[in-house]
Amino acid sequence: MAKLAVGDITGMATAILDKYRKNAITDLCTDVQKHTALSSLMKKSRMAWDGGEQFTFVYQGSTNGSARVTGLFDDDSIVVTDDIGTGRIPIKHFTCNTAFDKKESVFNQGAARIVDHIKLRKRAAIGDMHKYMETALWTALSASTDDGLWGLPMAITYPTTYSARGFVGGNPSGWTSGYAGISSTTVPRWANYFDEYTEKNYDDLGLKWIRAALECDFTPIVPYAGARTRGGYGYYTNQDMLVELYRVIRSQNDNWGQAIDAGSAGDPLFRRVPVNYVRILDAAKTADTDTRAEMGAYDPIYGINWSTFKIFFFKSEWMALTVKPSATKHGVTECHWDLSANVGCVNRRPNFLLAHSDLC
Repeated sequence: MAKLAVGDITGMATAILDKYRKNAITDLCTDVQKHTALSSLMKKSRMAWDGGEQFTFVYQGSTNGSARVTGLFDDDSIVVTDDIGTGRIPIKHFTCNTAFDKKESVFNQGAARIVDHIKLRKRAAIGDMHKYMETALWTALSASTDDGLWGLPMAITYPTTYSARGFVGGNPSGWTSGYAGISSTTVPRWANYFDEYTEKNYDDLGLKWIRAALECDFTPIVPYAGARTRGGYGYYTNQDMLVELYRVIRSQNDNWGQAIDAGSAGDPLFRRVPVNYVRILDAAKTADTDTRAEMGAYDPIYGINWSTFKIFFFKSEWMALTVKPSATKHGVTECHWDLSANVGCVNRRPNFLLAHSDLC
């Protein structure tokens, strides 16, 4: 085939990337087994809006205290309280990219080879965005002024006094004004549930896990349009804890036959929901070079009600593609994908965290 010019590559890349479909390859891109948080958010929790620098939601902090016993011909007693507040989640901007040089030998090897080459370059760029997002979702920013995605540990926190139990997951560390601008010091119900365990057995961990689920099982005091209750829970932990849960199951069930794993139920279950392994929550080891969550050393269990989390994004910038000749390198075509979004929790208290008492 004739040698391609940079304009030909730009047009070809635009056409192919717009019609990209999955293709079978061997994937060696990451050490993370499953992108659990990202996939859970993407299923039902995307919310588009047209503009503005932040997403705003309204919360109601209490009832108004007007309910009372009344008698015949009683005078009215009107009660009006200011119990409404606003939470704000700022937009963040992300990008990933790749490029093609017309001098690459692949552009002289036939149409099929060129198509595969462009697809794989896109897959490397988009895959890196997915990998970044999954890691960020299990990581807390150190201060409210930091740029980056708002990770789950910012909304599901552990208390300063680790031995405390209950709705004591306060403001994220470094966030004096509170998550989404709502301080759990002034709004105590804007806090997640936390408990510590010492023994990884049913009588300690198991019962505290059950208690946490019962405490967090909220339904709206007055049903309203769009309210979701009880649905969408997921349970997440690291490898050490998950292996220990298999042992706990084995100790309670002698009717296994030849099975080495958890038996016919498959993975360990809580309330009939599988407990998921999150590699990013593993405690750091000597050979590790990637960042680990601080909680990883304390074998955490996260109980996440996914109906309380949303991905907010600009309609016009959900992985928006730009293909253009490079301004600084002749013969090079650049491809950029832009995302303007953030992750936010609109109700922290249906979520919980359990951690080992060594956290003390």
